[in-house]
Amino acid sequence: MRYLALATIIVLVFIALITLIPHRPGPSVRSQYTSGTASPGIGSERDDRRTPAPVNGEAPWAFSALPECFRQDSRRSGLPAFARAGFPAAANLVAPGTKLRIADCTIVVGARTIAVLRENDRLIVPPRARLYAFPGHLVLDRLALGREEVRVYEYVGRPESRRP
Repeated sequence: MRYLALATIIVLVFIALITLIPHRPGPSVRSQYTSGTASPGIGSERDDRRTPAPVNGEAPWAFSALPECFRQDSRRSGLPAFARAGFPAAANLVAPGTKLRIADCTIVVGARTIAVLRENDRLIVPPRARLYAFPGHLVLDRLALGREEVRVYEYVGRPESRRP
């Protein structure tokens, strides 16, 4: 009984301390409204003529970066059996050395890599990449570290195919 009374006193003291200690309010969020009119910045005429720097490098998502040329329909990634499930049956391998032109994008198919070119940009799909085609679509099949990734893209622009 003595321990029960002592425990009760400790709990009551704890509750009293919590309620008596002043609480600081949390951080407040203030917003300010300003008004004005936009004016051209210094040197804005010169800035209008600048072009963005070219994009170069490896990019497994290279086709996705070019919405003017391709629209991604699907993507499956994982073990090869899973990634290739639903692989379009009508898709045929695009032979190495083939150049495809779709809208203003050029695709150069190599033995293990695929280069995607557009103006000054050059994106390379990393090694062990294969490209397949079927009417109106491309299939990018890439193997990396025992995993496979299959992406299906629809043409946005009109295709023209040529070999070197």
